[in-house]
Amino acid sequence: MKKFIVFILLIVGITSCHSPNAHTEKSILSIDINQQDELSSMLDSHYTYTILETCDESLINEITKIELTKDRIYILDARSRAIVIFDKNGKFINRIHKIGQGPGEYASLTDIAIANSHIYILARDRIIVYSEDGKWIKTTPLDTYYNYFHLINDKLAYLYSGKSNPSMYDFALFDLTSNSFINRISPYDKIDSYLPHHSPFYETDSKELMIINEYDYNIYALTDNDLTAVYTLDFNTKNKLPEDYEKTERMELHSQLSFSSVVTRVGCFNKSDDFIALTFPLFHQEYAIRNHLAVINCKNGEIKHIRLGDKRDPEFPYFSNPKLIQNGYITSAVNANSLLHIEEIISQSHFKEKISEEDNPVLFFYRLKDW
Repeated sequence: MKKFIVFILLIVGITSCHSPNAHTEKSILSIDINQQDELSSMLDSHYTYTILETCDESLINEITKIELTKDRIYILDARSRAIVIFDKNGKFINRIHKIGQGPGEYASLTDIAIANSHIYILARDRIIVYSEDGKWIKTTPLDTYYNYFHLINDKLAYLYSGKSNPSMYDFALFDLTSNSFINRISPYDKIDSYLPHHSPFYETDSKELMIINEYDYNIYALTDNDLTAVYTLDFNTKNKLPEDYEKTERMELHSQLSFSSVVTRVGCFNKSDDFIALTFPLFHQEYAIRNHLAVINCKNGEIKHIRLGDKRDPEFPYFSNPKLIQNGYITSAVNANSLLHIEEIISQSHFKEKISEEDNPVLFFYRLKDW
């Protein structure tokens, strides 16, 4: 029963954020990458997990994105071009895998969103809607191709081009009812050949929509008419983004900064009135790429930080790279074979009788302290 209660709390949330209009000036968030705090100082000691049922239809190749509702877990497996649906206990419900050119089919699958138990997918130049049982409802063609989207509700969505389509605007507010564009935001004067690999959309606990782009340390608040920088991230890394990074094509930045000790993107992000939590990958000469977790107390300015993977915390032996931070909960996924290997190392057998090496990943839910 505790497992189910925690899952529901993760979805509902009780904290709130200030609206974008409340931001009067841009705040600098300075993160010391050499600071090493303990996970126990950042997480509540109690955590839960959900074993995702494994069968032929439910097999997951790679977890690209996790969407959680009160009673469902939606997994986007972009590599397999599929959406796999489970209930809150991990029982398999359905798989949507409709490759083709016919009605309700798609050739590519770049993003998903959930509204009113309907599944919305972005398939580059169209939005396709399915019922939870996989029945095709409608397809909405778009004017050009987009890389990611954010569903405000079942009527409105933001589309993100990543400076890579001929609309010459990075964001567009789209009416799903009338199939028309309401507004376009953040113009650019040149198409960038670099395709973004991560969605820039991050929703706070109070539904404030934040934007964090790759190769950009600003965190923006997105409204119907404007994109306003409200925070700037600062990392004491060995290398830095070039001063003219805003004018430099991202493909060039990607070439310049590969295998450099510089933060090029944020992984997960969550904000409440009192806290900000985020993850970011960073290349280390001695470790290759490691993920970092930082939690910022907005009241007193205290920042806690840890480079993940240096050691295994006995209090959180299964903690791995976060896939999602939402309403103060961190969701991570551990592959079954990795989980069993961890148990061999720590001499435990909690999962030995519950999963096999070929099974689906296990999801873990951790509560951030004082959130």
